[in-house]
Amino acid sequence: MDNFKRVAELVLSGLGMIGNLLLMVAWWRTRADWHRLNLQLVGPIAVIDCMSSFLGILKAILSFAIGNEELFDTTWFCSYFGTPILILPCLSMLLVSIMSLDRYCLVVHGRGMKCFWGWIFILLLSSFFICLLVANTAVYGLVPDPTRMYCRPSGSSILTFFAHRLATCIIMIGLFVVTFCYIAIYLRCRMIATVYQIMTVKYIFILLAYQLCWLPKFISSLWGLFTSTQKIPQVLLHLGPFGLILLLIANPCLVFGLQASLRKEAYTILSQQKPSAEDQTCLDSDGFKDLSLIPQDSIVP
Repeated sequence: MDNFKRVAELVLSGLGMIGNLLLMVAWWRTRADWHRLNLQLVGPIAVIDCMSSFLGILKAILSFAIGNEELFDTTWFCSYFGTPILILPCLSMLLVSIMSLDRYCLVVHGRGMKCFWGWIFILLLSSFFICLLVANTAVYGLVPDPTRMYCRPSGSSILTFFAHRLATCIIMIGLFVVTFCYIAIYLRCRMIATVYQIMTVKYIFILLAYQLCWLPKFISSLWGLFTSTQKIPQVLLHLGPFGLILLLIANPCLVFGLQASLRKEAYTILSQQKPSAEDQTCLDSDGFKDLSLIPQDSIVP
């Protein structure tokens, strides 16, 4: 079972790194067109997911070389690698939540979040979360979780309590926000006949993809608020981290699948062909060019 987990983590992290590297390059080459907050967040999410994928690959390789139990029993792994392995997925989920919230405002209310204030909120919350976890690691350290797949905050102080609760809140509130936003977008799209035929199923697909990746960790985190970790089913504890690894693959796949301009740019990169004039002027081909009620640039997943 341990070998299977390590191989799965290595393969999924490798695929995630490839997908996010390609997305980073495609986003950078088309960044001049991204003037909405949800579009600007595509690049940072890809960078964070790429870093998470790299750490997953490194962790799997070290686990094969040293042994999984031996790796987590070392004094340096949780101290130096445990904190970024814990922080990066939470930051990715935070940005995905804000992305979906901006998309909800665009589609349902006709205007998105202000980019300036959105970035201020992201920087403040992210900085507070990072400083809290780093301070807790510096003072009390991290300990391996029961599944030996990541490290968690250690200690019984107020600092550890807030560090653990903040990470839990990001996971729980994030899934709630994503679910609410995409259900509201789905209901809004159903009111417009043309859009219903084009985009409604796509938004439901986005929601189901995030539920698949996010829900196991959500359930185990919620369960952990009311009982000890030892009482949570082991299968649920193992599915949680793997769901977060799947999220590293799901994010770039959803973007490329539902955003034509990035998909065409990725094809250009892979085929090493120069884009045609039509491709350079076409920002999207998902059917929203003539719809005034749904902003064209709000459909990036």
